[in-house]
Amino acid sequence: MKMKQELAAIGKRKIAVKEFKGQRVVTFKDIDFVHERPAGTAKRNFNDNKGRLI
Repeated sequence: MKMKQELAAIGKRKIAVKEFKGQRVVTFKDIDFVHERPAGTAKRNFNDNKGRLI
């Protein structure tokens, strides 16, 4: 039996709903997809700026 996967709409795009420890999350891959950026862009930008984040 196949379960229907829940989708969330963000702008014009739809991504699969993901949860981790009961909270909804998005991945760097999701962020790149929604913003139409090359794969790895969100992760690179996060790593470049994580020293400035709390």
